[in-house]
Amino acid sequence: MKKIITCLAAAFALAVPVMAQPAMSTTATATTSAHANMDNMFVTNAAIGGMFEVQTSQLALQKSQDEKVKTFAQRMVTDHTKANEELKGLATAASIPVPAQLDEKHQQMLTKLSGLSGTEFDQMYGRAQMKGHNEAVALFEKASQQCTNPQLKDFATKTLPTLKEHQTMAKDLPGAADAGKKHKKKKNK
Repeated sequence: MKKIITCLAAAFALAVPVMAQPAMSTTATATTSAHANMDNMFVTNAAIGGMFEVQTSQLALQKSQDEKVKTFAQRMVTDHTKANEELKGLATAASIPVPAQLDEKHQQMLTKLSGLSGTEFDQMYGRAQMKGHNEAVALFEKASQQCTNPQLKDFATKTLPTLKEHQTMAKDLPGAADAGKKHKKKKNK
């Protein structure tokens, strides 16, 4: 009986440090994982948002009769195409997958826009651009602080002023003022 107790005590003494070790590793792994998740989330959301900007703006160039909308749309196609290509290169180098198509939410909005014309199109395009740029600015601000990949962090920091400029420009689009009201209503709920 004494031998069994001695063996159990020895086994317990050896097991305690081993059992404590994974808890420390798990915490470190969770922190690393959370940062990696931020990088992945940033790439996914930035890529989808960028694709949406380009695709809806290409549509605006075809459908809108408003020169202000067309001028804004051309700027979005130019700036977001360039940013999308840069993001894709950085993500590929970091082995982070880049979505090749819009998510369901953005695809539905693009489809809805495709079915509109005239003032209705311009109003919805303006709301979509205002909302999209509000979300993009918030995403890029967070990424410029929290991304662990230095190239992604630099990209977010460097791109943020352009997105803020787009956000300011979008305020002058038809329907943009409505996007702010809807955004505030959702936040208050």
